[in-house]
Amino acid sequence: MENKIVFFDFCETLVDFQTADGFVDFVRITSGKKKMIRIEVVQRLLVQARFFAICNKFFSKKSIEKRFKLFQLRGFNKLELEEYARLFYAKQIKPNLIIDMYQKFQNHLSNADEIVLISGGYSIYLKYFLEEFNLSRLFSSEIEFDRNNLCTGFMTGMDCLYENKVTFIERNGFERGMNTVAYSDSITDLPLLKWVNKGYVVSRNVSQKWASQFGFSEIVWKN
Repeated sequence: MENKIVFFDFCETLVDFQTADGFVDFVRITSGKKKMIRIEVVQRLLVQARFFAICNKFFSKKSIEKRFKLFQLRGFNKLELEEYARLFYAKQIKPNLIIDMYQKFQNHLSNADEIVLISGGYSIYLKYFLEEFNLSRLFSSEIEFDRNNLCTGFMTGMDCLYENKVTFIERNGFERGMNTVAYSDSITDLPLLKWVNKGYVVSRNVSQKWASQFGFSEIVWKN
């Protein structure tokens, strides 16, 4: 039987929280940087004022709130952030893997399927997941550093969300018609789930209506 190419979303698919914002929160709380705290206070006020909700109505695929939070990391040295990323993986990601989905992941590993991690999370910490399980393929969002290895507070390249996931896949030599499978929790990954031969929707506690609406199989896990 032909081995599968398996695309795993990460946040709320393999791990039970959103890691991009979670990483920034971890750095802020661990470092205690006052600049980060000030930006976080502003962000919370903007959330209360529904600023980001209004932005999403007009720029729903621009990830404005995510980008605003990322700006908290501006000025950090790359080596310093690499150490925070290592700690974040060990303390926040590993203890919060979704057991049901981790077992699915392990089954695909045992079957020698090619596993591709495809995530709007940041490669700076996702790379530790690849290292642990000897994976070779990661498509993700990237934090930008300047020539002095200081974080600019921005992303570089495409944010790995929405249709961009399919763009990442096709730019790296994957084609429709291959024996492909994808797992994701979010309707924002509809382009990915439609692109593969078999899409699985991962749901927390309750079924999501859009899964059956689009004819996807569904995995409901309980926390």
